[in-house]
Amino acid sequence: MNLDVAHKMFSIPENRYRFIGIPYTIKVDSWKEIEMYIKMYNGYKHLFISLASYINKVPYLNYIYFDFDGKDAQDDVEEITTYFDYYNWIPYYIIKSSKYGRHVYLKVPDFPYTKNVYLNVYKIILSDLSLSSFDTHVKGKTVQLTRIPGTINIKNNTFCEFDENNKFDLGDKPTLNPNFLEQENPKYTFNNYSNENKY
Repeated sequence: MNLDVAHKMFSIPENRYRFIGIPYTIKVDSWKEIEMYIKMYNGYKHLFISLASYINKVPYLNYIYFDFDGKDAQDDVEEITTYFDYYNWIPYYIIKSSKYGRHVYLKVPDFPYTKNVYLNVYKIILSDLSLSSFDTHVKGKTVQLTRIPGTINIKNNTFCEFDENNKFDLGDKPTLNPNFLEQENPKYTFNNYSNENKY
């Protein structure tokens, strides 16, 4: 079991915490804790981790997350990553979560994005694409959990693993800033949005 990818993607910055789900959520303050739970439950329970790391209950995100499932998943991944390449929105990482499941993570600067900004990024991207296998339930969720790369998906006994076709290093710096993207697309900003500073 190689957890290097998970460690690099979901490490916990100093003075922050994450949540893992097995599937009930547990607050964790270090990678050592995460490894402990993985060793205890891998292959016996589903293992998820929060996309965000937290400071005083405020989620800090550094990925826009896309979850695809079904026989069209690979085609949709190719469509959305071609779109990212066109706009030079990099890096992005592809994870095989099951036989037909794919997760795509588009890296963005680490920041406490509001729900408004985070949701609008999805709206902007999805308005240009036709993705039949995209799970709309994850759209704009700042508290989303995702399956931990390197662990076993117990639904079908397959590893959740880094796609061998990934062309970016996990340390590459992002080129997309969600705040700027939203500002450049005012038609997606909610009118009279009363909770824009809430998470």
